[in-house]
Amino acid sequence: MRFTTPKDGYSIYTKSNCKYCTTVKELIPNAYIIPTDQYLDTNRDNFLKFVDQLSGQTPRTFPMVFLNKRFIGGYAETKDYIEKLEAFADF
Repeated sequence: MRFTTPKDGYSIYTKSNCKYCTTVKELIPNAYIIPTDQYLDTNRDNFLKFVDQLSGQTPRTFPMVFLNKRFIGGYAETKDYIEKLEAFADF
């Protein structure tokens, strides 16, 4: 099974029934959304290895947010990142 890779801009790996996934999609409405339910159901271990390689870390919670193919983090890290960008833009 081939896993979907992040695109330029924001890409978010999400799963069903995840309140933080829903919230981060509202925070970044134009993001490229990558649903992972099928990956988790059929090939969980390989998907997690794939994400580990992409991120250089071992994320195990959702969402998994990337910006220009660089791992940002989950909801909290992404929210902080965006708030810092907005504060910087105000200068």
